[in-house]
Amino acid sequence: MFLVKVISLLPFWFLYGISDFAAFVGRRVVRYRLRVVRRNLDIAFPDKTKAEKRSIEREFYRHFLATFVELFKSYRFTKADWEARFELVNRDELEKLVQAGIPVIALSGHKANWEWNGCVMGATNNCDVDFVYKKVQNKFFDNLMINLRTRHVHRVIEKEESGKEMLRNKYPRIMGMVADQSPMLRSKKVWVDFFNRATAFYPGTNKIARIGGYAVYFVHVEKVKRGHYKLEYKQIAVPPIGKEVNVIQAYASLLEESIKLNPSGYLWSHKRWKYSKAEADAAMAEQKNK
Repeated sequence: MFLVKVISLLPFWFLYGISDFAAFVGRRVVRYRLRVVRRNLDIAFPDKTKAEKRSIEREFYRHFLATFVELFKSYRFTKADWEARFELVNRDELEKLVQAGIPVIALSGHKANWEWNGCVMGATNNCDVDFVYKKVQNKFFDNLMINLRTRHVHRVIEKEESGKEMLRNKYPRIMGMVADQSPMLRSKKVWVDFFNRATAFYPGTNKIARIGGYAVYFVHVEKVKRGHYKLEYKQIAVPPIGKEVNVIQAYASLLEESIKLNPSGYLWSHKRWKYSKAEADAAMAEQKNK
């Protein structure tokens, strides 16, 4: 953490200069996941020209590297710092639900600065805010990310334990999660339309929201300029939630809409479309017959 503390003292202009250089090297020299980025952009935006997609690609790398220096810089942020860098819309709506005894699931995606999204929720809401995280295999980096995240949120909960924890401890709070990860090929999943393509999402939120009595909101974030964002909470459903309500599809539709407003701000280096529904069905059938 010593290095993070030192980095947090450096001015934004200097850190962005470093991240811009790293973005150039990452894209043009190392070509970090460049094939994945281009494939994802081809799937998401089939109507855009090659030049338009290359423009999104260049800006994506700049934005991607900037998210890391922003996270390190925010180590020393106070509530006033967060409120100066985020325009917060409908924050009171969630707090009123929590005050009324209704827990809230706040679903975000790998868009804008997804790390800051969780931090600002924890730092500015006047109630407990927990955050679901996916464990990193490298123990050093896993502990580093936990330390950075818990600077501003109440606590973090490992993804594999989150479902049971949310049903077991249904106390009034905001539970934030980045919900657009791609499930493993042979794991449980739900298929919804995302960028006009059948896309697998983890299915747990539908069940947890209905059984646990959670309200569900989408966290829409727009990048206003470097280091400044607008965060708006958009209601998806409030309890009681019937089986006819597809929380995951509503979330995917809102996320797609949000991405289209600022395409370069999404994590295109993530292998979002790893397999087709036919491939997943065949793998599940093979596993069942073993």
